[in-house]
Amino acid sequence: MTPTITYNSIDNPVNPTTGKSFLYTMAFTGGPLGGNVNTITNLVEFKKFRPVNKHRNVFGYRARVAYINGFGGKRFLPIALLYGRRRRHSRLRHPLDFARDVHSDGDQNSHHISGPVGRGAVAYDFDSRLIYTATLPGGDFQAFGNVEYRIPIVKNYFQTAFFFDGGTDGIAKKNGLKLDPTGVIQLNTDFPEAHVTGNLPIAPNTNFRLRGSAGIEFVIQLPIVQAPFRIYYAYTSMRLSEELVAQNPFFNQTDINNLKLTLQSVDPTLFPFVVKPQLDSVVNNPAG
Repeated sequence: MTPTITYNSIDNPVNPTTGKSFLYTMAFTGGPLGGNVNTITNLVEFKKFRPVNKHRNVFGYRARVAYINGFGGKRFLPIALLYGRRRRHSRLRHPLDFARDVHSDGDQNSHHISGPVGRGAVAYDFDSRLIYTATLPGGDFQAFGNVEYRIPIVKNYFQTAFFFDGGTDGIAKKNGLKLDPTGVIQLNTDFPEAHVTGNLPIAPNTNFRLRGSAGIEFVIQLPIVQAPFRIYYAYTSMRLSEELVAQNPFFNQTDINNLKLTLQSVDPTLFPFVVKPQLDSVVNNPAG
């Protein structure tokens, strides 16, 4: 269910030159309507256009704020609110977290270490290791806006516009970033020394990080289909240029100690000089 309140005095939906609009929407899912997700979404948007330079050019701006929330105790993960005509930087606005993943023996990422022992060889495969993978969970709150200055070159057929887009997505309700409780129990069973919690951590400096881009757009009105064809170039002036490094992969220390004792009975130099350097190369190279 999506009840909406709107006011609109914009003169042309494709090539507006004057007027303003206001929109409020409340989207409701789940609850008595059924389904496995309960959400309420509130969205407010305002647009305004006005002619300038003796009514030849047009200045316009838009602002939008949206928030989505769960209710009724059902498990809820933040949903990315991807709105807006231009979406060049939408993906980059999202916060980032590091999800837990298990790489088990037999997949392409399982770790195998080996070394020579006399004339033969010894090998050991770790059954599994816990790694941390960068993910984009989306956001439950979004705010963005854009401004543009439009210049008609051939009236009603060809025009150009200078613009700036800016905004942010973020997670206001951090307790929505929860892992499946069954999966948490399994992870703590397989990795008792890792102490896995039920919430995903958000990478520093990524939640509600502002993004912005500025550029130029060319619009050609196609006469047959009566639709605009757009070509634009934008430069992202507010970008995330930091290096984000995941937590080191995790091996149970008990497994490592058992391996060390086993190899010491065969060759005391094998673990410190052959096995440990290989193990350190895995632990000290987390996913970026």
